[in-house]
Amino acid sequence: MTKFLTYPVITTVAFFCASNCMAEAITKDKYQFLEKNIESEYESAKKRCEKLQANAGDICLAELKGQKSVSKAELKLKYEPTLENEVDARIAKAEAEYSVAKEKCDDVKEKSSCNELAVSAKDKAIADARAMKKL
Repeated sequence: MTKFLTYPVITTVAFFCASNCMAEAITKDKYQFLEKNIESEYESAKKRCEKLQANAGDICLAELKGQKSVSKAELKLKYEPTLENEVDARIAKAEAEYSVAKEKCDDVKEKSSCNELAVSAKDKAIADARAMKKL
């Protein structure tokens, strides 16, 4: 069910990348248009998540918030392709994955060990992203 909700955001990012990966940095107008598009798709998908019961709704919202954050970070990277923005995009991905993993841990019996794994994976991903600055 949550895969269905992710398609609009993924489609936007895929379309954006396909049209701009080979091009130079995007214009400010296009950046603002795509940013608004990310926001509007998030809001419409959020309404679908709110209809889900119990932890499924929480997981759905965590996925959407994470995708929104990652999409915005990647959009900023396309607009201003700097090392700092690339690091920020990787950190956004790590934090998004952590948020989803944390919500999924609510459904398992060994919640504390699940949370520890999620935290360690996030910390490693963030450390790896920050290490890029030192290269």
